[in-house]
Amino acid sequence: MASGIYNRGLYELASDGTDPSTSTLKVMLLNASHSFNRDHNVVSDIVANEITAVGYARQTLASPTFTQNDSDDCAYFDMADPAFSGVTGSETAAHAVVFRDSGADATSPLIGSWALVPFDVSANGGANSLPWNSNGLIKFTSAT
Repeated sequence: MASGIYNRGLYELASDGTDPSTSTLKVMLLNASHSFNRDHNVVSDIVANEITAVGYARQTLASPTFTQNDSDDCAYFDMADPAFSGVTGSETAAHAVVFRDSGADATSPLIGSWALVPFDVSANGGANSLPWNSNGLIKFTSAT
């Protein structure tokens, strides 16, 4: 269960195509059949492995921010923990994928995929938050 940044995601971030102040960023959950491939470009490349639990919906990410850290020579991309509530079907998510929503799966660029410890979206009555690392979801470091 590999994690990583998609090549398209690197391009989006480098070209300012994904600006957290103007972009709608979302997260989708995928099942264990998904295999990370950095050459995938858009949501339609991976949608076949999206979970289908009753009540599940992709979540818009709130408060996305970039933070520069000169002490550790890196930058962090972080956002509020997304909540998946109202899920009544039972399914386990194995990956969380962040993408920029263009309004259509065929044109919504993938940013990154993270392997999850098995995450049961129906536990606790379907009121689950997906906690990101406190230091940021994505850590960019500079080459030395």
